[in-house]
Amino acid sequence: LFVFGLYSAIKLWAEKNKDRTIVSTNTKNLQEQLFFKDLPLLEKALPFEFKVTLLKGKKNYLCLYRLYNLINKAEYEFPLEDQKALSNLAVWAAETISGDIAENSGFDLVKSAPLWNRVCCEGSSCLNQECPHYQKCFYLKIKKEATKSHLLVVNHSLFFSEVLSEGRTLSVGNLILDE
Repeated sequence: LFVFGLYSAIKLWAEKNKDRTIVSTNTKNLQEQLFFKDLPLLEKALPFEFKVTLLKGKKNYLCLYRLYNLINKAEYEFPLEDQKALSNLAVWAAETISGDIAENSGFDLVKSAPLWNRVCCEGSSCLNQECPHYQKCFYLKIKKEATKSHLLVVNHSLFFSEVLSEGRTLSVGNLILDE
């Protein structure tokens, strides 16, 4: 009940003051629980619209440029199991809105971690505006969404790495460190 009241107050503050609040949790699991379970209940109870965004680190999102480049090499360079995993990612890439690997239940992230590391968003390989898939980039879409949100749900790892790199996505005046 206390948490429900706290988040109600945050939403009311953000709406009234046109301000944004970051809620940073200890883990991605807590982050997802808050975003998918707790906050939807709160949104139903409040009499106004409110924008909430779940933001994870870059390595959680699929990079279309890296995926399509890897698919072009897969038949000659990868074992059949990795080719199947890439096929799964290619089908999912055409269907997903978020590009967040957590939503792909058909991809075994533990078993195929080396493959995922070759297709996820990663700073040093990002072409930014030079990328042929720039307009469809999952990570850039979620970052744009985050800038328009009243409430941003992140985890501590992302929050502190953004603070250290002076990231602009998480610039905000209000912060709640949860657990």
